[in-house]
Amino acid sequence: GVFDRALRAAQRGVYFQRAFTAIDAAHAEGPWVHASDAAKAPSGVRMGWHDAGDFSIYSASLNSALFWLLEAYSDFAPADDDTNIPESGNGVPDLLDEARWGLTWLLSVQDDAGGFRNSTCEEAYGPYGTNAPESVAPYRAGETGTLSTARAVGNLAYASVLYRRFDAAFADRALAAARRGDAWLRARPDEAS
Repeated sequence: GVFDRALRAAQRGVYFQRAFTAIDAAHAEGPWVHASDAAKAPSGVRMGWHDAGDFSIYSASLNSALFWLLEAYSDFAPADDDTNIPESGNGVPDLLDEARWGLTWLLSVQDDAGGFRNSTCEEAYGPYGTNAPESVAPYRAGETGTLSTARAVGNLAYASVLYRRFDAAFADRALAAARRGDAWLRARPDEAS
């Protein structure tokens, strides 16, 4: 249990970055609250984590964080279901509940051809620290590319194994999306986008 407090702090840090939802006082355990920006998301885009103070979502940082959340679960299987996130108490470890926020964003940014978009960004940025969810313009969808697709394929395939015992339908959806992304990549062997 020597790392229990550090793991909880890391999980809570990711929770505070949740996109397209409100962070409310009951779950924030402090003053770190913000309104929902779900109405500003491109059509069909859900969940994910904001990156830093600009409230955009980037494939590179999201997939890196997601991999390490999945890896922490794979290595240590923390069963805690009581970290005071909205999903606490649902019978799924909160670490996997939090990772699902990133996975759901990935699933929502897969295009019809199978590739994955690289971002969901604000249209314009004000000075750092002034970009509150309620004051920014609507977000726009990023471009589909091979790097963002490869990252998504790896994480979704990995997740399909870890989520199988908790939610087989979600695991199947993740694996199907990974396979579609893999086919998209195989059709573009010389592309680096």
